[in-house]
Amino acid sequence: MADAASLTDLRLVLAIDETGSIGGAATLLHLSQPSASQRLAVLERRVGVALVERDTTGARLTPAGLLLAEHGRRALELVAEAVAAARSPAGLRLAVGTIGSLAPVVYPALQSLLAEHLIVHRTDHGRPLVRAVADGALDAAVVGLGPAESPAFGVRWTKLGRDRVVLVGTLDSPRSRRRPLTGLRVAVATYDDEPSSVEDRVARWGGAPVRVASTTTALAMARQPGWLAAVPHTALAPHGVVEDRTARPRLAVDCHLWLVTRSARADVLVDHAPELGAALGLSNS
Repeated sequence: MADAASLTDLRLVLAIDETGSIGGAATLLHLSQPSASQRLAVLERRVGVALVERDTTGARLTPAGLLLAEHGRRALELVAEAVAAARSPAGLRLAVGTIGSLAPVVYPALQSLLAEHLIVHRTDHGRPLVRAVADGALDAAVVGLGPAESPAFGVRWTKLGRDRVVLVGTLDSPRSRRRPLTGLRVAVATYDDEPSSVEDRVARWGGAPVRVASTTTALAMARQPGWLAAVPHTALAPHGVVEDRTARPRLAVDCHLWLVTRSARADVLVDHAPELGAALGLSNS
C-alpha cells in the first residue's frame, strides 16, 4: 500500500474535487480524459475502494475519496516545502497560512516585507489554520475574526487591523433611504466564519443576503443583474475592482485581521505586523 498513490494520483483526486468532473480535472492537469479515467481506475484498484462517484452532473468524491484528498493535500504541501527548503537552505523558512480569499494580498505583502526569507504558502479555513499554528504545523497564520468573536486556542494573537466590509455592484436609482437594497440579492463573503452581522444589515435594508464560499465568488455574482456583493475592502484590489463610495450605502460592518503565532521562529513576522497591516490597507482606528 505504500506505493498505492503517486503524487500525480493525489493531484488528480484533488482536481476532481475542485472541478466536479473527470474531464475538468484532466484539463487542469494537462491530461487527456481517457488517461485521467484510466489513472483513476488503476488507483481505485490499488486502494481497494471507490474514490469517485459519477452521475449525469459530473463526478464527486466518495467519503474514502474525501479522506484521501484531505491527507493528499497535506502530503503535496510537505513535498513542496521540502523542495523549497532544498532550494534555500541558508534562508529562514516560514510556513504561513491564510484563507484563499486573502492569499492574493497577504503573500505578496509578506514576500515584499521579508524578501530575505522563504515564505511557504498554505491556504485553508480560518479555524483549521489556527489549530495548525497551535499544533506546530504552521509558523503563523493570517486570519479574520468578527469583532464579537474572541481569539482562542492558546496561541499568540497580534492584531493587524480593521477591514471594512463594502457593497460592490450596480445600484439603480433612486432608491429608498430606509430600504435601499429592496429587490436585490447580495452575495456575502467575509474573512470570518460567521458573517451574520453583514447578513443582518443587508436584510434590514430590504436585501436578500446569500452566503457564498469566497470573495471571488461574491464579486462574480455582483456582475449579474439584480446582485450586489458584500466583501472586505482588501478583496477588491486583486480583481481590479475600485470601490465607488457615492453609489451605495455604507454597511458600517468590519472584520478584524490577526496574525496568529506561537513559536519564537515567528517573531520576525510579529515585528513586521504594523507594516503588514499597512500593506494590506487596514485601519487601526
